[in-house]
Amino acid sequence: MKRCIVNRCQNRTLLFVSFVLVFLPSLVGCKQRGSKYKLDEGVARESMKVFLEAWRDGRTALSLKELKPSIVARDPDWDAGAELLEFSIPAEGESDGTNLYLDVPLTILRNGSRRETTIRYIIGTQPVISIFRDN
Repeated sequence: MKRCIVNRCQNRTLLFVSFVLVFLPSLVGCKQRGSKYKLDEGVARESMKVFLEAWRDGRTALSLKELKPSIVARDPDWDAGAELLEFSIPAEGESDGTNLYLDVPLTILRNGSRRETTIRYIIGTQPVISIFRDN
């Protein structure tokens, strides 16, 4: 009887160790998924300029997809029909190696009301150029 209990404990330990050895490497690899995409800060800044100029000039965010290279972008104020009157792309930003984070001062006209605000955008350059608000 004692031997059966010892074998059962050994079997459980062996099963646990096997589980850890099989699944631990895949869990460690999950943390590094985005690291293969490197930020090109020059492309990110130029894409941000193109994005804001398109909004200011009255084009749609969908029109950016037709550019070469294509830009996937979204801004809720733009989507809601707000006009962009002025913007300034800051010289400084933050990077995590994959994305550029810019705090962009904007002057927006929405429903007849002029509003000055600063929005934080996330700009990625790989695998596609993407620009979105950091909410």
